[in-house]
Amino acid sequence: KVGERGLNQLAVRYADYFTNDEGRKTFGYKVNAFYMQAYDWEAENYNPTQDSEHDATNPGGYDKVNVYGDEVLDNGNDDYNSANSLGNPVGKGTGLGAFYRTGYREKDLVDYNTDNLKLNTTLSYRFSDSVQLDYSFNFSTGSTVYQGDNRYRLDNIRFWQNHLELKQKGKFFIRLYSTNEDAGDTYDIVTTAFRLNEADKPEGEWYNRYESNWRRSRYSQVEALPGYVAFDPNVHESKETWYQNFYLPFVEANRDEITKIHGETRDIIDNFRYAPGTSSFDSTFKDITSRLFTENDGSRFYDKSALYHFQGEYKFKPQFGIITVGTSSRLYAPDSRGTILNDTGDVVIRNLEAGIYAGIDKRWKADRMILNVTTRLDKNQNFNLLASPATSFIYKHRPNHVFRTSFSAAIRNPTLADQYLLYDVGRATLLGNLNGFDSLIEIQSLRDAYEVERDLTKLNYYNVDPIRPEQARTFEIGYKGNIANESIFIDAGYYYTTYKDFIGYNIGVQASFDPIGGPPQGAEVYRVAANATSDVTTQGVSVGINYFFKKYNLGGNYSWNVLNKQGTDDPIIPAFNTPEHKFNISFSGTRIQTSIPLLRGLNFKNLVSLIKRDKTTRQKLEFDKYKGENFGFGINYKWIQGFIFEGSPQFTGIVPTYDLLDAQINYEVPKWDMTFKLGGSNILGIMPLFDANGENSQRSILNNLNYQVYGGPFVGRMVYFSAQHNLVFKKDK
Repeated sequence: KVGERGLNQLAVRYADYFTNDEGRKTFGYKVNAFYMQAYDWEAENYNPTQDSEHDATNPGGYDKVNVYGDEVLDNGNDDYNSANSLGNPVGKGTGLGAFYRTGYREKDLVDYNTDNLKLNTTLSYRFSDSVQLDYSFNFSTGSTVYQGDNRYRLDNIRFWQNHLELKQKGKFFIRLYSTNEDAGDTYDIVTTAFRLNEADKPEGEWYNRYESNWRRSRYSQVEALPGYVAFDPNVHESKETWYQNFYLPFVEANRDEITKIHGETRDIIDNFRYAPGTSSFDSTFKDITSRLFTENDGSRFYDKSALYHFQGEYKFKPQFGIITVGTSSRLYAPDSRGTILNDTGDVVIRNLEAGIYAGIDKRWKADRMILNVTTRLDKNQNFNLLASPATSFIYKHRPNHVFRTSFSAAIRNPTLADQYLLYDVGRATLLGNLNGFDSLIEIQSLRDAYEVERDLTKLNYYNVDPIRPEQARTFEIGYKGNIANESIFIDAGYYYTTYKDFIGYNIGVQASFDPIGGPPQGAEVYRVAANATSDVTTQGVSVGINYFFKKYNLGGNYSWNVLNKQGTDDPIIPAFNTPEHKFNISFSGTRIQTSIPLLRGLNFKNLVSLIKRDKTTRQKLEFDKYKGENFGFGINYKWIQGFIFEGSPQFTGIVPTYDLLDAQINYEVPKWDMTFKLGGSNILGIMPLFDANGENSQRSILNNLNYQVYGGPFVGRMVYFSAQHNLVFKKDK
């Protein structure tokens, strides 16, 4: 497979088996190999982040989505952003306002080349026609850009898995597997930008130098611009009146010139900054990304984690039904050396969870009525034993009309990150929460406390309880069937789920305050894994309809999903990250008959004559038609409504509504056992594109750009061509 953006892909599969003297298949094996390389789309969203207090019109800059290091971390940047801090000769901050540190674009910090190698082998031995032992080994390695709580360059990351399973179809299985990983040279892109800035000069020093330079000379350049009126207590009613009626209109009228003066100041302060493309940048960048988070301000991860899983199941088949019993357990063995989890120093994290389950499947009236009842008990070493019963009922009114309903209870244990995370992403420290968190300050209340003058009575403190398992209760009904002489297939369903202890997170500040006055001391922002204190419900509908006629299929599906958080005072951030509405419309055809004219008796001599349009030669040649059912095609249109994507503070914002069109044609050559395919994804958009700030932006009609993850790149068109060749070797008896 080859395509745009340097896409090259190769996949090979080989499988074979051996028989015993009786001709029974006893041993089989298969080997799969896959390799892909391409150049990923670059993340170039330079709109303000949702948390940026200023937009692109601010002369002193703003916090951009895919520029890192321009965030305001520990030090203030708006000392001259109110009436009380301005005016010559006291303030000397005319025109300074709020200013942001120079950051680094993501494209200067990452290699967007992507590659992936996957290897898989499976060995199978049959003890009998029904009992089989399988061993599989899977290995994968590669490099790419990935978005989680931050943006990461996964560099030479590796995964491997050993899987052993003994099974008898329809009766039992015993399954064991282990999964291991190695982060390789993976590093945090955002943190790398912070480290580069700090290597130049500490954040506080950068702000102080910028402010000092402005107070020495830049303010006078601003005051020399047309329309400036200095504050005069004998003329103006108050300084606030002067600020609102004279100063702010003056700044607006001279915004371009003030921005230029800010740029000149920035150039001076950043004179010795590590600039992309220089040898000093390259050496410092390599040094930072080669050192661990815990090694003198590096940005590389260490992760050699593993998990070990066991599962067994057995089916009993008495006359009244089928009884299934089973058990499973899993041991997590993370090893991040403090770069991701709180396994710092001599701390070793091991997390064990196990469960047992049993169920009965009862059928009546030739399987027209099916009742299934199950229950499961689960225990994680850090949480209480929890039960999750479930029941479902299926009624086949006719073979082509099936109704279903179910009620189920389920639990979701907090992940390792929910329990043990300790990760500084720059603007916040992300924490797991096994022990709770006391006295977290609501961010908005902290802003309110300093909005006009310091008023600590406005601070809102709250505690976060230790994380608990999430429990869900779901009711579902559905229908599946064919109508109109079985030419129309319908699959529809509705679900309603209530959650107890829904898992999300809280964001707040921990700080101390001087009783005399001044700003907060040692302020740290934390994102703490937490449970909702009130009920959370979700509900949704999915409807799929397919119309089959001749060799064609016209289909569509629609889904509606919504989350409701009951308590308005609950600080939980659910991170639902799901569009409320989305739909697909598709049209495809398979094994369509084609006729290709073939010339009989064609040779080089009369080919030349044919090219010269010799009528006599054309009359001598006869045409045959090759007919075959070898042609196929597919067209699929997708529409996704915009939604709020909630991640880390840097990457929380609106993903605007987008759409995309995929299409492909394919042709089979049975004689060669080959299939050729020409296609393209995201080749056309029907609706106008909106950028991440909700504004209209330009695009090419045949290169539809869409923004699917806040903080990620705009993804465009991918045209590809693929060829698949199947070789089947017949075995001698």
